[in-house]
Amino acid sequence: MKFIKNLPTTLMLLLAFVPLIMAGGVFFPYISGKVFFIRAIMTLVVLFSTYLFLFYEDFRASFIEKFNFIKKDSVFISLSVYFLFFTISIIFAFDRTRAFWGEVERGEGFLGFFFLFLFFLFSSVLFDKKNWITFF
Repeated sequence: MKFIKNLPTTLMLLLAFVPLIMAGGVFFPYISGKVFFIRAIMTLVVLFSTYLFLFYEDFRASFIEKFNFIKKDSVFISLSVYFLFFTISIIFAFDRTRAFWGEVERGEGFLGFFFLFLFFLFSSVLFDKKNWITFF
């Protein structure tokens, strides 16, 4: 039971090893593997956190308490406004497909920025001081 509650945090800690990843059979071996790994881990973090949020009252209370604390932070507000403008800019982009999906060799676009925003959000909510020290 405790393992399940710590699973999102443990998965987030795996992202510290992203610089060591190199995917050898792809066109951009030093970038593509990192992009796919970040997206896979963040998808799992969102899925497990959603499960814990729905079925565990103590996780839900802790999550809501920490989110209510960070949503007043100026860094969170600034990144959220930037993310909103970034999302709106896709509508006016010359190539909307590339603006949304990005390019594999760079891992950018809305989708790439979305996963990095999720990392910021979940690391702010799930990590405490001990987890940050472990991560760094």
